[in-house]
Amino acid sequence: MGLRVPDDIAVVGFDGLPFCDDMEIALTTIAQPGVEIGRLIVLYLHRMIEKKGEGVNSLIIDPELIIRASCGADRDYLENKLIRQGVIGGETK
Repeated sequence: MGLRVPDDIAVVGFDGLPFCDDMEIALTTIAQPGVEIGRLIVLYLHRMIEKKGEGVNSLIIDPELIIRASCGADRDYLENKLIRQGVIGGETK
């Protein structure tokens, strides 16, 4: 297709994996609070086993938006990373 990230198209992930920052163009992501999710699952499961409560049909937990270069909002970061890696010339800002 010939599209370039982030010049022509923005890309956002929905998992927040740590390696997203190490990609050639760091991936903007919506990080899920995995530890908090696990903690709540154990809490509700324990309550169900002990018959102190009913199951949970839904649970809303706030994710965290981590803005990186793939959405085009962090161009200085991208340029400095490419300079550090020797991909392009110039001085880091």
